Amino acid sequence: MAPTLLSASWRVFKVPFMCGGLWKLPHDLLAFLSPFLVKAVYRYVDPKGMDHVPTWREGIFLCMCFFVIQYASSVALHKYFDKVFDVSMQMRGALVSCIYKKSLKLSSSSRHQKSLGELVNLMSVDVQRIVDLVPYLHNLVWSSPLQILLSMILLYRMVGVASLVGLLVMIAIMPINASILIQLRKLQEKNMVEKDRRVKQVSEMLHSIKVIKMFAWEKPLLRRIADVRKKEVKRLRRYGYIASMQSIFWNSAPVTVSVATFGAYAALGHPLTMQVVLPALSIINIMSFPLFVFPLLISSIVSGRVALNRINEFMSLEERDLSHIQFTSSQDLLPFQLQSATIGWNASRPILTDVNIKIPRGSLTAIVGQVGSGKSTLLSALLGDAKCLEGEVRAPREVGYVPQQAWIQNANIRDNILFGKPMDERRYREVLKACALEADLEKFPNGDETEIGERGVNLSGGQKQRIALARAVYQNFDCLLLDDVMSALDSHVGSHVLDDCLIRLLQDKTRVLVTHKLDLLPLVDYIVVLGDGKVQAQGTLSEIRMQGVDLESVIDNVSEDESKKQEEEKGEEGAQKKQDAEATPASAPAASAPSSAPATPAVASSSTTTSSSSAAAASGEEGQKSKEESTTGEGGTSGSSAIAGMAKRSPSMFQQTNHCLSSSLPPSPSLSLPLLPSPLLTSSSAQAARNGNDWWLTKWASAADRHRVAFYLGVYATWNFGSALPLSCTTGNFFSSPITMLDSVMKAPMSFFDSTPIGRILNRFSNDQDSLDSTLPRTMNQFYTCILRVAGTIAMISYVSPTFLFALLPVGYLYWYTQQLYSKTSRELKRIESTTKSPLYSHFGESIAGSTIIRAGGQAGRFCQENCEKVDRVNNLFSLINGCNRWLAVRLELCGNGIVTGAALAGIVSRKLGWLNPARASMVGLSLTLALSVTNSLAWMVRMSTEAEAQMNSVERVAEYVEILSEEEWLGTVLKNPTDFFKRTEGDKTHKEQQQYLELSDWPSRGEISFHNFSMRYRPDLPDVLSSVSLTIRAGEKVGICGRTGAGKSSLLMALFRMSLISGGRIEIDGQDITRAHVGLLREGLAIVPQEPMLFQGSIAYNLDPFGEYKEEQLWDALASVQLDVYVRSLPEKLEAQVGEGGSHLSVGQRQLLCMARALLRGTKILVLDEATAAVDHETDAMIQSAIRRACHSCTVITIAHRLNTILDYDKVLVLGQGQVLEFDSPNKLLSDPSSQFSQLVSLSKVRRTSSLSFDVDKIPSDS
Repeated sequence: MAPTLLSASWRVFKVPFMCGGLWKLPHDLLAFLSPFLVKAVYRYVDPKGMDHVPTWREGIFLCMCFFVIQYASSVALHKYFDKVFDVSMQMRGALVSCIYKKSLKLSSSSRHQKSLGELVNLMSVDVQRIVDLVPYLHNLVWSSPLQILLSMILLYRMVGVASLVGLLVMIAIMPINASILIQLRKLQEKNMVEKDRRVKQVSEMLHSIKVIKMFAWEKPLLRRIADVRKKEVKRLRRYGYIASMQSIFWNSAPVTVSVATFGAYAALGHPLTMQVVLPALSIINIMSFPLFVFPLLISSIVSGRVALNRINEFMSLEERDLSHIQFTSSQDLLPFQLQSATIGWNASRPILTDVNIKIPRGSLTAIVGQVGSGKSTLLSALLGDAKCLEGEVRAPREVGYVPQQAWIQNANIRDNILFGKPMDERRYREVLKACALEADLEKFPNGDETEIGERGVNLSGGQKQRIALARAVYQNFDCLLLDDVMSALDSHVGSHVLDDCLIRLLQDKTRVLVTHKLDLLPLVDYIVVLGDGKVQAQGTLSEIRMQGVDLESVIDNVSEDESKKQEEEKGEEGAQKKQDAEATPASAPAASAPSSAPATPAVASSSTTTSSSSAAAASGEEGQKSKEESTTGEGGTSGSSAIAGMAKRSPSMFQQTNHCLSSSLPPSPSLSLPLLPSPLLTSSSAQAARNGNDWWLTKWASAADRHRVAFYLGVYATWNFGSALPLSCTTGNFFSSPITMLDSVMKAPMSFFDSTPIGRILNRFSNDQDSLDSTLPRTMNQFYTCILRVAGTIAMISYVSPTFLFALLPVGYLYWYTQQLYSKTSRELKRIESTTKSPLYSHFGESIAGSTIIRAGGQAGRFCQENCEKVDRVNNLFSLINGCNRWLAVRLELCGNGIVTGAALAGIVSRKLGWLNPARASMVGLSLTLALSVTNSLAWMVRMSTEAEAQMNSVERVAEYVEILSEEEWLGTVLKNPTDFFKRTEGDKTHKEQQQYLELSDWPSRGEISFHNFSMRYRPDLPDVLSSVSLTIRAGEKVGICGRTGAGKSSLLMALFRMSLISGGRIEIDGQDITRAHVGLLREGLAIVPQEPMLFQGSIAYNLDPFGEYKEEQLWDALASVQLDVYVRSLPEKLEAQVGEGGSHLSVGQRQLLCMARALLRGTKILVLDEATAAVDHETDAMIQSAIRRACHSCTVITIAHRLNTILDYDKVLVLGQGQVLEFDSPNKLLSDPSSQFSQLVSLSKVRRTSSLSFDVDKIPSDS
C-alpha cells in the first residue's frame, strides 16, 4: 500500500504530538474534582445533617482548594496547547515544503492538470485547514471521549441506573449526527471545487490584466466569475444550514441527557435533592463542554480531511521521468544526441518522430522551422520535460536555458543575473557588456541594484530577454539552449548581442539556438530543419543546400506570386485610401519641426522632430512593459481566406454588460463587517433559556411538592430544548465580498498591478476570502456564545451573593488591563504575519513559472532552501503569536479562577455573617456550579476572540481592496502620495469628478489619430516618458513604429489606450479627445496584438470569441487569415480543443497567431501590433502581413517592429528616440536619406531595398 500524507505525518510528528497530549490528561482529571468541592461548599452553607458547625478555616480551605485545582488545570492546559501548536507549526513548514518540492518535479502533463491558482489554494487554504485542526485532534480522539466516559461513570455512582437512560439518549443522537457529517463532507468537497474554479479564474485574469484592460473585457469576465461565485455561495449557504442543524443536535445532547437522567431518577421514586442535583449538574456541565466544541471539531476535521485528500492527490501526480535520458559529461564530444527518438507530451500524440541529431561540442547549432514544427518541443526533450516515447536522448544534466518568453525573478538586476552564483566582478562586467546591458543600467536610478518587480514589470521585453540571457551566460555552463532569444531585440542591440555574446564570449560553449532569423544561418556551425513532425534536413548550410532544401525561398519570405499579390493588394488599398480621403474631412495638420535630414519633397502629414530627453524618462518607459505569462507547446500552419463582414461590429460589449453586471453587484462597494445581530440575538436567547433551566432545577430540588415529577420535568425539558434551538449562524453578509473586491481590483489602474505582487492579490481572493466565508462566521458565533455564558454566570452569582461584586471589580479590571496589553501586540503580529505570507506565495508562483529554468540550471535545491527560509519567517511569527496567546490565556483563566474562588468565598462569608437565607443555600451551590464552567468558557472565549481578531485582519485587507481607486479616478486625480491607490482623502484633488462622458455611437468610425503636443508619464512622481509628441495618422494609414530599446514605442501605445497619466497635450481619435470618452468605450474601439500572447484556459473558440458575439464561420475565417485553420481542423475537438492554462498546449508562435486572429475578428477601425510577429517564422510573418492588408485595408494599422522588413511597405514610419519624435515620413523618403535615423536602423539590420520596395537579406547577422 502506497504511503499517504497522513501516515507520513504520523511517523514524523507522533512523538512530539503524543508528548504534548500528556499535558491534557491532568487538565481533564482535575476537572472532575470540582463537583465534589461544590458539594462540600453546599454542605458548608447548608449544614443540615452535619455533626458539627463549619469553621472559618474549613471555608477558607475549600476556597483555596478551588483556586489551586483550577490554576493547576489551567497551567496543564496551556502547556498542552504550547506543545501541540508547536507541532502544528512544524507540520505547516513540512507540508508547504513538500508541496513546493513536488511542484518543481511535476511532469508536463501533471502541470497542466493543476493551475497556479489551484496550487496556491493548496499551499494557503488547504494547509491552513490541516494546521488549524492539529491542536484539537487530542480533544477529538481521546480527551472528549474520556471526559464523556468519566462523566457517565460518576453520574452512575450518583443517580444509579437513571444515568443509563441519559446514555441511551446520547447513543440515539449519534446516528443522526453521523448522517449530517456525511452530508457536510460531501458539500465541503464540492465547495473546494468551486473555490478552485474561482481562484483559478481570478489568477488567470490577474496574470492577463493588461490585455484584458486593452480589450475592455473587465466586466464581461467579471460576470463570468460572478456566475461561479453564485454556485459557490449556494453551496456555502446549504453547508451553513446543515452545520446549524448539526450544532442544534450536538448542543441539545447535554440538556437532553440531563432531562432524561433527572426525569428517570425522579420517576424511579428517588428524592431529587440538592445533594444529588449540584454534583450531577456539575458533571453534566463538564460533559457539555466537549459536546459543545464537538461540532466545531467535527467541522474542522471534515475540512481537514478534504484538504488532506486534495494534497494527497497532488502529491500522487506524475513526476518528470528522466529514465529515457542518458546524461553526458563534460568530456563527451557529443553533449546532445538523439537516436531514433519519438518525442511528444503524451503517448497518444507524438510531435516529432524518428529524430536523429548529433550536436558536436563547442558548436553553434541553429534549429529552424515553421511555427508549430516542434522546435521548442525538441529543446524540452533535451531538458527532460517532453517525453521520449521511443529511442534515446543524451544530454547534460545541467544546462543554461533561456526560454522564448523571459523568466524574471522579483529581485534586483544583479541577483537575477548571478542566480545564486558568487560574484565574479570581471566576468559579471564582461557579461553585462556582451548582453548590451551597460547602457540600460546607466538609465536606472540604482543601476544593477534596481528592483525590477514581479515578472520584470519594470523592464521592456528586450531588456527582460537580455537579462535572462545574461543569467544563462554568467552561470558558465558548457552547454546552452536558447529558444528564439533574438526575437525581442531591436536591430542595433541584436547585432551587438549576436557578435559579442553568442559568437565571441560563448565561442567555446555548445549552443543550441532556436531561431526564425534565417539570415543568421551562414554564421552557425550546424543547422537542423524541422517540418512535418520530423527532421527534414541537418548539417552545415552548404550541406543542407546540397540536400535540396531551398532555404533561400524561406529567407526571401515570399514567393514571386505572393509578391505580385501584395502589389495588387497594395494597389487596391491605395485606391480605397483615395476614396476614403475624398470622403473624409481634412484633419488638423501635425505640428512640424526642423528636420535633421536634408530637405526633400514633403509628404502630407509628415513631421520630423529631433530633440533629447532625460535617461530617467527612458527608464520610465521601460518600467511599464507587458506582464503576461505563457509556456510552450506545439502546432501547425497554412490556409488563407478573407474575413468578410468582420468590420461590422456587434453592439458594444461594454454597453451590453454594464446594466446586467451592475445589477449583480452590491449597490455599494463597502463591505459588511461581521458584527451580525442574528448570532448575538440567538446566543442571548440560548443563554437566557440555559439560566432559566438551571434555576428551575434548583427550584424543583428544593420544592416541597417535588414529587410532582411530570410538572417539573415538563417545564425543565421546555427550558432545556429552548436553550438548544436558537443556536445557528448565517454568513450571508460576506458572500458578495469577492465579487465586490474583484470589481474594484479590475477597475484599478495598471500602476497598481505593476507595484503589487500577484501573490499578494491572490491571497486576498483565496485565504482572506475563505476566512470571511467559513472561519470568521463560525468563530464569531462561538465567541458570542462564550461571552454570553460568562455574562449569564456572573449575573446569577451576583444575584445570589451580592458580595461577589466586590471581588468582581478587581478581577474585571485585571481582565480588561490584560486584554488591552495583549491586543496591541497581537494586532501588529497578525498584520506582520499577513505581509509575511504574501512573499511566500509570490515566490511559489514565481518558481512554478520558472521551474524549467530552475531545474535545468541545477538550482532546485537553492530555491527549496529559499522556500524553507520564507516558511521559517512565517513560522517565527506563528511562534510569537502562539506565545502571546498562551501568555494571555493563563492570565485570563487566572481571572476565571478568581471568579470561582470569589463565588465560593462570597457564599461562605454570607453564610458565616448571617447574610444568607438558608432557603437560598441551593442557589449558592448553583452559582458555584455555573462558575466552574466560566474557566473553560473564558479560555475558549480567549481563543475565539484571538481567532476573530486574526480573521478581522482578513476583513480589513478585503475592505482595503474594495476601496481601491478606479482607473478613471486615478487617471484624473492628483494624489498626495502617487503610489497610494486607495480612496482619496479630502486633500486630494480630482479634475474629472463632475465630467460627463460623451455618448458616442460607432466611434471611432474612420480611425484617424492625432497627437497634439502630447506628453505622458506612468505615475505622478515619475518623469515624462513621452514629451511633446505631435503627429497625425490619417484614417486607413499603415504606420510602423521603430526605435532603439527605451525609445518610447510601447509607451505610445499605452497612451493610446489611456493606460497611463497624461501630463500635457491631448490625443484625438476622429476629432474627439480620448479623455472625453469612458476608457471602456475607447478600448472597445481599438484592437491590439500584444508582444507576449495572452490566452485563457479554455477552448480555441472561447479564446477567439469569449462572449459568443460571432458566428462559427467568422471564427474559421479568422483562423484561416493567420494560417491556423488547417492545424485546428486537424484536432479532434476542432474549435472546442483546449489550449491549456496560458495557452500551454500551443507553441508560442501559435499563441501569437491565435491572438492575431482574435484581433482581426474584433473588426475595429484601429489595429495595433506590438511586436506581434516576433515569435513566428518569416514565411508565416509574410502571410500575416498579407492577411492584415486584405482584412484591414480600410483600417488604421500601427505596428511596433524590430523586423524592419515588415514595415518597409507601410505608408509611414515613425522613429522614436528618448520619448520624442525623431522622424515621421514614408519609408521611401526616409530611406532615400542615408543620414536619417531610419536608414541607419535599416543599415544595422542589413535590409537592402530594391526598386519595388521588396527586399533581400544578406547572409550576415541581423535582427530582422
